[in-house]
Amino acid sequence: MYKTCSYFVKSKNAEIPKSKQKQKQKQKQKIILINVTHSIIYPLIVAMSRQSFYADPSSAGRQMKYRKDLFPLLDTREITACLLECEFNVTQELIVKPTADFVTNLFEQFLDTFMGIPLGTIRKKARKMSRINPLESDQANGKPQQSPEEEFNDNQENDKTKDTFSALQLLTLHRYLAIFFSTCGINDFVLTDIARPDGYRIRRILSAVINFIRFREDQSPKFDHLANECEATADKVSEVQAENKNDEKQVANLTKYAETDLSILVKITEDLSNDLSSMQTNYKNLEKSYQNMGITIDSIQVNEINLKDLLKLAEDITRNVEKRQIEGKILKDNQDNLDELTRKQMELEGQILIVQNQLNKSNKKYQDLIVQADKKESAVKLKLEETKQEFNDILSEKEKHNEEHKRIMDQIVKIQQETTAIQDAFVKESKEVELKLINLMSIIKRYMSDLRNNI
Repeated sequence: MYKTCSYFVKSKNAEIPKSKQKQKQKQKQKIILINVTHSIIYPLIVAMSRQSFYADPSSAGRQMKYRKDLFPLLDTREITACLLECEFNVTQELIVKPTADFVTNLFEQFLDTFMGIPLGTIRKKARKMSRINPLESDQANGKPQQSPEEEFNDNQENDKTKDTFSALQLLTLHRYLAIFFSTCGINDFVLTDIARPDGYRIRRILSAVINFIRFREDQSPKFDHLANECEATADKVSEVQAENKNDEKQVANLTKYAETDLSILVKITEDLSNDLSSMQTNYKNLEKSYQNMGITIDSIQVNEINLKDLLKLAEDITRNVEKRQIEGKILKDNQDNLDELTRKQMELEGQILIVQNQLNKSNKKYQDLIVQADKKESAVKLKLEETKQEFNDILSEKEKHNEEHKRIMDQIVKIQQETTAIQDAFVKESKEVELKLINLMSIIKRYMSDLRNNI
């Protein structure tokens, strides 16, 4: 019923990169394919997998608990063969009597292969959360030498930190594995399956994983086009992000120019204010000189006209300054509106991209349905024509058989009549022969009696 893991091995070997750029693309495509298949494969596994019963012995109560799994329970030999073919380092002895290190390494390889989580990622996360080696960090920061008692206390703290690291590593590994095994059909995965593994439960878990691998081998070609589409979409998103970065740089440059113009306007306003102050000072000095010197009325009128012109010029300068300030405020508001429009544009572009992808997928599905419907319709028409031809052939053959049957029946009736006549003639001849025999017997008896009498 099941195939081997040859397809999966080929896909895994094909992901070996020739350059860093190809490696990133393959990794991206692998993660996208995993995300797509995980959301679709599990319902199909539920529909297609066989059910099996297994007994889970309890060491405390010695009672048998029966469960129903959606995958067949395989023997250790088949599990070992499949995992070795998929390039996982396992043996039958380790499956029957698993150790914590073996189970941890094997499960981390599962996460690397099927979920795109590289080896060592879980240890890095656990180490980051537990903050291992605080003593080394203190010495690197230049803290003074500690006393032996303080060093002993620090060593105890380091031991506690290492215990915390082990616990965090176990919890993190369990968290990711629970997600993956739930997809495979294992919903009762617990921490003891990693820390203190049981041979029967590990055999059941590996059976689920192999069932997942076999099903993925059959289904993964169907999702290659989805992975390619996702990769193309990711490239488009990267291009759009690069364009957005260029737009952000242009907006930043425009903002810089706007701020520079505003500073220039402020400087001009300050200069004009200083000029106005100096003009007002000159006006006061002129007024004072007029009062002190007693110049003529004509000169006074001329001075008044000049002063009025100066005041008018000062008012014009003040109005220009206010106008510049208003323009600067409007420019700032326009800049804020530009930022808001840019943000809305980015959101709309993202929504348009999503809708466009959905529309492309829907159109492709619609075209596939039309093609399938046309194929089915043509096949049904062809089948109908063949059926009609077969029906006509059967009718003609039936008529021939009916004629042959009628002819044979007539022959049978004729033969029966002849047989009856022959039987009647035979009976008649038999009776005549019997009569002749009776007469002959009577003649012989008389002859014998006569012969006795003569003797």
